[in-house]
Amino acid sequence: MNRPLGLAPFAGESRLDCGLVAAGGVVAFAVGYLATALLLGGIGVLDHGGDRAARRLAGAGGSVLCWGYFAVTFTRAKGGPVLNAVAYPVATAVLAPFALRWALFGPDWAGLRERVGFFLFRPDLLLDAAALLVPGMLTFLSLLSAWGATLNDAEIDAWQRDHLREEFYDAFVEASDLDAE
Repeated sequence: MNRPLGLAPFAGESRLDCGLVAAGGVVAFAVGYLATALLLGGIGVLDHGGDRAARRLAGAGGSVLCWGYFAVTFTRAKGGPVLNAVAYPVATAVLAPFALRWALFGPDWAGLRERVGFFLFRPDLLLDAAALLVPGMLTFLSLLSAWGATLNDAEIDAWQRDHLREEFYDAFVEASDLDAE
């Protein structure tokens, strides 16, 4: 069974390289999450019964550092184009806060039971997700836009040819160039 093109790494990257990039993103999230919590009054603000707004702000801090890390690794062609842009940071931002809180304060069984009813519309969960994803996505897009603005068309084309796998390039970049004409 073939791996989907979107989950392919950059050219020359191994599974170990991708694993190290993903692990670095988890570390970046943890540093941002815990540092923001310390600035907000200490690690205790992350406790399961604590203020939800403080946990959201800590999540936003972790998200910014995590997605910023993945933006830098993207520019260096470490990891994978879709892995760095979507898969790794979303998985990290969704799973890492729970893992960190459970490691620090133990499992929150009551909170887990409460979230099992997620199929019901719950605006607070929507706000939690937005706090974990939106600041990081904006950081990622800003950093890549700033990086792309420093390159001319020839440099962008050279970067794409050097670092994107041939199949990925043919399917996404070359096809979009043909559509633009």
